[in-house]
Amino acid sequence: MLTDQSRLDDEDCPTFDSLLEVSLPLPENLSYYPNQVGGHERILYSSELGTVYKRLEPFPKGPREVRFYERVFNLHCRDKKLLELRKFLPVYTGLCHDQSSHNLYVSMEDLLSGLEKPAVCDIKIGRTTHTPDATPAKLSAERAKYAWHKEIGFSVTAMKTYDSSTGEEIHRGKNQCRSLEPSEIYEKGICLFLGEDLDRSRCLARNFAKKLSRLCHWFETQRKIAFYASSVLLSYDEQLDFKEKDTERSSAETDFSRTGGVRVYLIDFTRWRPSNGEKDENFLYGLRNVVRMFRQASTDKQPLMAIKAE
Repeated sequence: MLTDQSRLDDEDCPTFDSLLEVSLPLPENLSYYPNQVGGHERILYSSELGTVYKRLEPFPKGPREVRFYERVFNLHCRDKKLLELRKFLPVYTGLCHDQSSHNLYVSMEDLLSGLEKPAVCDIKIGRTTHTPDATPAKLSAERAKYAWHKEIGFSVTAMKTYDSSTGEEIHRGKNQCRSLEPSEIYEKGICLFLGEDLDRSRCLARNFAKKLSRLCHWFETQRKIAFYASSVLLSYDEQLDFKEKDTERSSAETDFSRTGGVRVYLIDFTRWRPSNGEKDENFLYGLRNVVRMFRQASTDKQPLMAIKAE
């Protein structure tokens, strides 16, 4: 791992050459990850190892993400807030490289391991997704991606669900998800992800609200990191029959993100910055709104009408 302990800053972002020197060759017999819903590049996958391999983005974003993982998962880390954060992150297992192209990959656990039919939703959080030092051109490009980020503080970027009658996968990509206006995002985003069965969707919503609230509590009490363009990845096992007892059992677990068939993770760390002792209100604004919508769904008395993919 890189030097230093748990200090989080971005002043000494590592170069690709230095990362290549400490990386291992990619394992053989990799395939494309079957449960990917977002991202720019196809993620590689080892079913034998239960590991995914995400290609690093160009400098400085890719190396900055490596720096984030190396700090949080450093064996000598003693920072309580970073240790708490691990519960919500994919377990980082190191760096790998392609021996022919020399492309670098972050190696992480498969977040959906053990889910037979994973329903997945990627929600990008923050009123602004650009960093404070972004150029005017970058500001315009980010704002054009989703016009309502500043208003609601988040956007659904991709989703995978299942047809209730046929069981077939339904994929909704970024173009379809980004078309959702603030008045639509609850029903055509959150509720659509939870499914048509009212009792089941309410139970799922309670699970998600509890887990997201715990993540929200971490953000309320940390002053180390400001997250830009990071997402929460939500998933549940479509084939499980969720009951009230599942909610009660999961609330007693300590590893909040990985329990049972409902999972919550924080992902994508190419744009983080040190927060210099300030609360990350940009991220919190959106996360609070996501929590509020799941709480609303947990008490909703109106069944969701079937909405088919366009």
